[in-house]
Amino acid sequence: MYHRTEIIGNVGRDPESRFTAEGKQVTSFSVAVNVGYGDNKSTAWYRVEAWEKLAETCAKYVKKGMKVFVEGGLKFDKETGGPRIWESNGVSKASFELRAYSVRFLSKVEYEQETLDDVDDVFA
Repeated sequence: MYHRTEIIGNVGRDPESRFTAEGKQVTSFSVAVNVGYGDNKSTAWYRVEAWEKLAETCAKYVKKGMKVFVEGGLKFDKETGGPRIWESNGVSKASFELRAYSVRFLSKVEYEQETLDDVDDVFA
């Protein structure tokens, strides 16, 4: 089940792509979203997954540190009904999973002129 979610944050790592058995491209990257301010500031992590043409565009242009606006469907962990939870070095961590419907680049993106039409088509 998916719930529509919009986030603005900074990409935490360069994207990673893979292909399904059917040949569809899937690109994943993490986005850190800061919530609150001052002493009440915290960071929520989202694992963003883009498919097919959007996956191709994200793999090509998304870079660690850039600011992005992602619209997508929030996916819940099947076992807990909440965010995905795991342990790293004895510390519990959690991230939300988001299947992207669109990704807008809020940081300057460097690209070749001939690919500009492809980018506009994806985000139109």
